Amino acid sequence: MLRFLTAGESHGQALVMTIDGMPAGLEIDIDALNAQLGRRQRGYGRGRRMQIESDRAELLAGVRHGVTTGAPIALLIRNRDWVNWQQTMYVEREMPAEATGTKRADVTRPRPGHADLAGAIKYGHDDIRDVLERASARETAARVAAGSLARQLLAVFDIRLASHVSAIGDVVVPAERVVSFDEHAGTHWDAPSHFVRDPAERGLPLTESVPLERLIAPACVLDATDLAGSAGPGESPIYGRDRVLQWEREHRPIEEGDAVLLHTGWTDAHYRTGEAGHLYAQAVVDGETAAWPGLDEAAMSLLVERGAGLFGTDTPSAGPLQVVAEVHRIGLGAGIVYVENLIGLHQLPATGAWLVFLPLKLVGGSGAPGRAVGLVPREEAQIG
Repeated sequence: MLRFLTAGESHGQALVMTIDGMPAGLEIDIDALNAQLGRRQRGYGRGRRMQIESDRAELLAGVRHGVTTGAPIALLIRNRDWVNWQQTMYVEREMPAEATGTKRADVTRPRPGHADLAGAIKYGHDDIRDVLERASARETAARVAAGSLARQLLAVFDIRLASHVSAIGDVVVPAERVVSFDEHAGTHWDAPSHFVRDPAERGLPLTESVPLERLIAPACVLDATDLAGSAGPGESPIYGRDRVLQWEREHRPIEEGDAVLLHTGWTDAHYRTGEAGHLYAQAVVDGETAAWPGLDEAAMSLLVERGAGLFGTDTPSAGPLQVVAEVHRIGLGAGIVYVENLIGLHQLPATGAWLVFLPLKLVGGSGAPGRAVGLVPREEAQIG
């Protein structure tokens, strides 16, 4: 059994975590641990503290030459904001002469919904700061570090962790619905239920009833390879409506039932196993690099107007990162089949090829993995 303890205050020098029970011989990936700390600092609604801190864990004990020894593991996460709080949070009896920051007043009003009042009563504190410095979201960084170590132990047994939202208000995943994250692994298609509520009632295809003609169609290949890396960190370059119209002028009109494929080169360049695969998606989520190119809402709406039956892309998601949900709703809501994580689109000509997508038939799913095959006219095929 693993047991962990944390120490440290929100605005103190550092957070400290110890974990006991970790078996000997486990190789520790400190970069993977720090990546989890980085994930904690992402997302909507984050305050300025998340901008100040850039957490990296330091292993102090229990690990030698990158491998656990079986002894308790000690880990340190420094608070960069400590320099602004030394005159308030010093541990010595008297404030050190070199202490920096500001001397802040005692806290006497407890925050509603927090542990402030209960902690002040339990421990007899007049200054509630002694409670709120521990009852702080900052302390969760140490918990994430402990969880990351446990995650690395589980990975030895090929156990992966994932999560999902089961309900928002009255929008609830049915109790009989089995959620499998393998539905969206590798090359796969998104069913309308992935983003659209009550798809069957709207006449949209389900994973077990998608029309075959949507999966075998003439391919229109849009070249977006020039956009790779041209946006800011965490944002996608846009392949817009004007570029789709330009493609039509140069090649042919997109027709009803066509399979429109966006060739970006992203999966071919970044889909790797292990640490080498960090650039595929995690670096984007962490805000380290630009995201994959994608069609925006206007471009996807044009495909709906044209009656396209399938949209495929060689990226992790069928839309720019900043509007990924909106783009999904537009196409999936119109019954377009979305196929993601394609590879090798550079082998297809702009027109003249056919796409054949062969998904698993998963009843009641939100998508399914499958095999994509391109049929190229003999005169277009390259031998060798």
